[in-house]
Amino acid sequence: MGEIRLVLAGLGGVGKNMVRLVQTRQQVQIVGAYSRNESLLGHDLGELIQENPIGVEASTRYQALEAQADVLVIATTSFLAEVTDDIHAGIEAGLNVICTAEEMAFPWIVDRETAMSIHDHALREEVTVVGAGANPGYIYEVVGLALTGAAWDIESIGVQRVVDLSAFSSGVMRRLGIGYTEDTFADQVRNRAVYGHIGFGHTIRSFAARFGLEIERIEDSIEPILTEHSITSLAVEVAEGESAGLRQRTIGFVEGEPWFNAEFLGHVDLGDLGLTPRDTYEISGTPNIRGVIEPGFNPQRTVTAALMNTLPHIVAARPGLISVTDLPIPSPWS
Repeated sequence: MGEIRLVLAGLGGVGKNMVRLVQTRQQVQIVGAYSRNESLLGHDLGELIQENPIGVEASTRYQALEAQADVLVIATTSFLAEVTDDIHAGIEAGLNVICTAEEMAFPWIVDRETAMSIHDHALREEVTVVGAGANPGYIYEVVGLALTGAAWDIESIGVQRVVDLSAFSSGVMRRLGIGYTEDTFADQVRNRAVYGHIGFGHTIRSFAARFGLEIERIEDSIEPILTEHSITSLAVEVAEGESAGLRQRTIGFVEGEPWFNAEFLGHVDLGDLGLTPRDTYEISGTPNIRGVIEPGFNPQRTVTAALMNTLPHIVAARPGLISVTDLPIPSPWS
């Protein structure tokens, strides 16, 4: 395989980790990058990760997309509406697009008209667009689906993520509900200021589509995990009695019965709960299958690896807007 040339959109944690990982891959080159953070403009990407300059500076979208490239990697936000312009700009520049927005994992249920517009545009330009990352993306759509390949039949599926939230930014922590009293947490959930992990609904739809099933409805609940002592060494300080974590349950129903049960348990001090990071899979059927990844997949490292290892598959994929489940299983490549 020849060299794959990348343009990065977004230079937060994922974008910077992509810069780091690219330095270890001879067959990948970053040729452009842009960010909405104007303070980063003009800075060499190597300097942004506190390493030697690599000869590529953060610029505007227009400037970055002038580079001769193969793939645009968008790692900016979770929501389809907020990445649509970047996706169309990448398509117009003739680039394949891989996007980490959770709502891009199965965008047809978010806004079908927008999803079809992206699909049609990609077909016209003969490029591929896919939503990918850790979760949704690799952890369940790849690993979880692979486990189902050993089943004769499946009655139901259950997954659980136990995640250490201590390394997340203040913005992500607040979105996940860290640092609120019990009443304020409930108010923030009602106001959609706290919404936990938004990817499970997309994972459930992706699984159902592969099995030819129809999800009738999805139920979602979020509860705070309150701490009995203050925690001050984090991006968000947590006082005694405030939320240091959350427990989120998402259930997809088929023919009136729970078919896919997903649980997300995130906390800034898992040791305080006697827990460690872990990913668990429970497949009920013939046979019953249980899989445990321990320690669990690190969110930051997993999304970066998944993006990098998916690159050759998106370059080779059929044109249009597709799901990560349409691609081969990713692996390190050279």
